[in-house]
Amino acid sequence: MARECGTCNACCVYPAVPAINKPAGEPCRFLTAAGHGCQVYAGRPAMCRAYLCAWIEGHGKKDDQPSEIGVLVDRRDSQFGNVLIARALRPGAAQERKAVRAIKRISADAGLVCLVVADNITENERVVQIIGDDKLMNKFKSQHPDVRVCDDGSAKKLPVVP
Repeated sequence: MARECGTCNACCVYPAVPAINKPAGEPCRFLTAAGHGCQVYAGRPAMCRAYLCAWIEGHGKKDDQPSEIGVLVDRRDSQFGNVLIARALRPGAAQERKAVRAIKRISADAGLVCLVVADNITENERVVQIIGDDKLMNKFKSQHPDVRVCDDGSAKKLPVVP
């Protein structure tokens, strides 16, 4: 399913783009005056060219676009393998009912659990919740027995006991 960004600029704010010294959470200096679209699109950094959010990949419904739900979801390799990562674009957005429903749909479509990270960028993507249907959650728990998924969906890595 081909999708276009339209007026969404979530990936132009987060993540960090070291090639142009753009920190995470700050709008890219190459955003057009309209606040979306890239002034240097043809010559944008490789990281920007390669980046696809889960919505652009075709996961979720049309209304699940990052700018609509306030959450950017992308696929990444992590210490837990290939997962989805969700970052709120504004404080508290990832806990809003509309966003949680969208994250669940995106997770189900992608067949991956989604790790929701703390709103505060300085917390180095601390996982505060894991979202996925029962089948995905059970698979995640069996593959990562050292991670405790609490009843509220938060995640804690258990200490390794020698």
